[in-house]
Amino acid sequence: MPKVSKKLRVARGVQHRLSQWQHDLIRQGVTRKAQEPDMAIKSVNPRYTSQHCSKCGLRGMRNRHQFECPHYGHQNHADKNAAINIRNRYIVLRSASTGSSAKRDRTTGSLRQ
Repeated sequence: MPKVSKKLRVARGVQHRLSQWQHDLIRQGVTRKAQEPDMAIKSVNPRYTSQHCSKCGLRGMRNRHQFECPHYGHQNHADKNAAINIRNRYIVLRSASTGSSAKRDRTTGSLRQ
């Protein structure tokens, strides 16, 4: 996959489109690979996942790559915190599509029936 050079000086809109192009290529590749063994694919909105605590669900503080929850003191790498939040959103999405009444408890971050 070709890389977009960061040394080019181009307009902000062009940079955004080039970045989205790479994300779309990755998404297409994963989709193609997942369809080979007949796996189901679900899209989850990743918006604000690195800014919300994966333990309590409240908005925390992100300083570059470090995430810290000011409410409970939970600390984690921001990308790992975002990955856990995406997984949690997928679990809620999957349980909603199967008709389960599972909901996420905002205080513990765990699923409840």
